[in-house]
Amino acid sequence: SGTQTFSIDPTEDLIDEGDGETLSISGPATLNGVTVTDTTMTITDDDDPPTGITLSVDTATVEENAGSTTVTVTATVDGGTTYSTETVVNVSVAGSDNETAVDFTTDKSSFTITIPAGEPSNTGTFTLTPTDDDVGEDNETVTVSGSVEALPMLLIDPVTLALTDDEADRTLTILGTTANEGDPASFSIRLSGRVASKVTVDWETVDGTAKSPDDYIQSSGTWTFASATTELEKVVTIPTNSDTVAEGEETFQVQLLKVVSTLGVALDPNNATATGTIVDDDMAAAEARQNRVNEEVLPKVTQAIAASTLSAITGRIDSVVSGTTPGGVNLTSVSSLYHTLKSNEQALNDGTFNLAQVLGGSSFTLAVNPGEAGGHNSGPAVGGPAVWGSGDYRKLSGDEDSGVEWDGNVFSFHLGMDAPIPKRPDLLAGFSVSRSLGSFDYIDRTDPVDVEGSYRSSMTGVHPYVNWSLPQEGVNLWATAGYGWGEIEIDDDIGGLTSSDTTMQTGALGASVRFFSSDEWIKDGTTTLKLKGESSLAQVEMEGNDRIEPLTSDVQRLRLSVEGSHERSLAQGARLTPSLELGMRHDAGDGISGIGVELGGALRYVYPPTGLTLEGHSRVLVAHEADLEDWGIGGLVRIDPGAYKEGLSMSMAPAYGNTSSSVSQLWDQDVLAWGENDQAANDSWPQGRLDAELGYGLPAIGGNGLLTPYVGLSLSSEDKQNYRLGGRLDIADSLSLNLEGQRLESATAPPDHGVTLKMQVRW
Repeated sequence: SGTQTFSIDPTEDLIDEGDGETLSISGPATLNGVTVTDTTMTITDDDDPPTGITLSVDTATVEENAGSTTVTVTATVDGGTTYSTETVVNVSVAGSDNETAVDFTTDKSSFTITIPAGEPSNTGTFTLTPTDDDVGEDNETVTVSGSVEALPMLLIDPVTLALTDDEADRTLTILGTTANEGDPASFSIRLSGRVASKVTVDWETVDGTAKSPDDYIQSSGTWTFASATTELEKVVTIPTNSDTVAEGEETFQVQLLKVVSTLGVALDPNNATATGTIVDDDMAAAEARQNRVNEEVLPKVTQAIAASTLSAITGRIDSVVSGTTPGGVNLTSVSSLYHTLKSNEQALNDGTFNLAQVLGGSSFTLAVNPGEAGGHNSGPAVGGPAVWGSGDYRKLSGDEDSGVEWDGNVFSFHLGMDAPIPKRPDLLAGFSVSRSLGSFDYIDRTDPVDVEGSYRSSMTGVHPYVNWSLPQEGVNLWATAGYGWGEIEIDDDIGGLTSSDTTMQTGALGASVRFFSSDEWIKDGTTTLKLKGESSLAQVEMEGNDRIEPLTSDVQRLRLSVEGSHERSLAQGARLTPSLELGMRHDAGDGISGIGVELGGALRYVYPPTGLTLEGHSRVLVAHEADLEDWGIGGLVRIDPGAYKEGLSMSMAPAYGNTSSSVSQLWDQDVLAWGENDQAANDSWPQGRLDAELGYGLPAIGGNGLLTPYVGLSLSSEDKQNYRLGGRLDIADSLSLNLEGQRLESATAPPDHGVTLKMQVRW
């Protein structure tokens, strides 16, 4: 035997080959006739077997809108060693919950990756195309899994990649709305986009300037948006209530409270509350307001018109009974209408002239059958038919206690004709035609919103009257009735203009009785006491229309007074007459109501030889349940040249407040202004004024005419002065010529001068 050695160097690798590798050592079959036996050598593998195969992808996420994307899948042998033979890995691609057809597509759902023997890894690819939709959803996954058929016991963990949603975060918003009062208010709750699972949201209403249940119906609820719904808007409908209150626009809110969503849908913080605006029903409120104004104003206007008519008729009757019936004109204490207009020339120029104020309180009487014209000294006949007229201006206002504050005036003009009944000189019959115009501004403060407007009235009436008197016994009875027709217009700043026809019925009767007359009761004179009473009723009916309700308004008045006077004769035929009158009245019906006490007084001095008359008078409403306020004070200085009008004549009439020409003004005056600090009614002139004229009558044209040079002055508390210088020529009783120069001074305008020639013809 013999031994021979050699070296073997095994290859060190990472291939798991096991212990099955051998090395064969062989020689010749025989050697020197000796059989040689082969032998083997085993190479022991020192590598551990692989622990498995891991799959990985080259991208962890794919955007939903990425389009076709190539994904590389790598199969890697784990454990640090490799297989000694090639390994075929079967790879499959699937979506989460097997939604492959919905969420993505791929060019192949399975393929193989072959890892060559001894190689640690290999790759394969597939194309992934996500489905790009508008549905908000959670990130989805694509699962890549693998298996090796040759190694059925080998477990390969799948690998995933995420499909990320490209839609913005979904939010919920609510939109405001506007609705007319009485119509439903619709709010829109909007989801910003579709979502893959349902969304619920709670909501409720919240008061603003609009209050539940008066203005709207309080509500709450929940709305649900279904999974992947295309209905992304829900409508919340809130009923609103209609009323007749002027409120302006009112608001309330609907707010979103809580959202339930598995996808994180949230409220838009800037739009989680919406405002609903309720637009006021202007016309319904205007109709209610116009009816309120009409119910407040119409009775007072009715009272004013009725009182004005009654005042004109009783004033005419008193003048006839007292015997002061000669024709004449009395225009607001100014010597003529011409002077009236000239004294208001500045107001005419600047547009502030108020003819109603100027003519209020004016009057005239014209005998129909004058005496024969034989010269300027021919006087008119007394006791025949006569035409008369008078104007009346009354201020009316209402305080805000009723919710309607208003202020304005009623101007009335009365034209009448009367005559003693033939063969019955104790009876006087006549009629009066009247025209009354009222104009008022109002503010209705009843509702939360103050609304202004104007109220205008017109009324034409016919009023027959009759009077029976026994002058010697001091008894006087009278009665009158009347019918009128007209229109009321209410112009509301919001509701516009509406009008309605009206009719009016009136009736009144009265009496005066001289129950005491004595020359002995008070020394040196005659003392007279009279008891006077009257009752009047007026009813006005408004027809109404589709906006104003028909309305019937009644007003009544009862009056009772005692008048005392004492006429005292002085030296040389002069007379001094103080008088005092105390009266009570009761107003009832729909207008002013309550009991009032009136007091008046006068002091008159007459000196016939010179025609001098001095008079001072005042009146006051002592108290009234309706808190009325009225007073006046005035005076008169006059020198009358007598029937022939020759010689010196002078008149001066200062006044302040609401003056009257005699105590009888207590009967003629109607007080319709009320409330604290209200102006006296019938305030047709500035509170302070003075009118004066000085003239001297000279015979002219052979005794058939009269020439009267004169100077005049008018002053007012409005810082206006009017100076006049002129002459009048009266020819008989039919023609009068007047030449006059004037200077008008005002604190607000430069002086104005003028010369005027006027001719007046009477027949």
